[in-house]
Amino acid sequence: MHGALWEQAANAPFALYGLTSDFEGSRMLAAVGHHGDVVNLVELGHGNRWSAPFVWVQVAVFGPLHGAPSGDRALGLPGGEWSADPLPMIANQVLDLAGARFATGEEVQLAIHELVADGFGEERLLLDRRAQPFRTVVAGNAWAAMRDLEPDHLLYVVATNIAPADIALRKLEDIEDYTSTDD
Repeated sequence: MHGALWEQAANAPFALYGLTSDFEGSRMLAAVGHHGDVVNLVELGHGNRWSAPFVWVQVAVFGPLHGAPSGDRALGLPGGEWSADPLPMIANQVLDLAGARFATGEEVQLAIHELVADGFGEERLLLDRRAQPFRTVVAGNAWAAMRDLEPDHLLYVVATNIAPADIALRKLEDIEDYTSTDD
């Protein structure tokens, strides 16, 4: 039996991606995010970040990244164009996997800013059996790789203790192999 978050992820309004069957570690639903009532983030976890050998690969889709004005604006309610930037969240996840610790929220924000300000590298990851370019950021033994998906979504991977060349991504038909983390 699956929980409510698993059902939301399974019925997300966008394609989901995970690792191919070549990766033998455990699989789980790591997170589901929302923008209002709409699922806008699904993170699928692979491996185990809590016990040795600490290999963790999180594959996520976030979006849409932009939105048009809502119809509520005509009624005098707040509305208008909006955009979402998942990069600070992704950078924070990389820093967390790298073991970075901070005393204050200000220090966290500074570290995120510095990681992003260092610029992006590029790695080619296997995506549906084809090597595709991804923008990358690295902190210690942790890294993130990001690639735009049409329409207006972001596919990203956050990982530790595994090289980008050692993983292969695929579009998922279903998420039956991913255990639920809720309920």
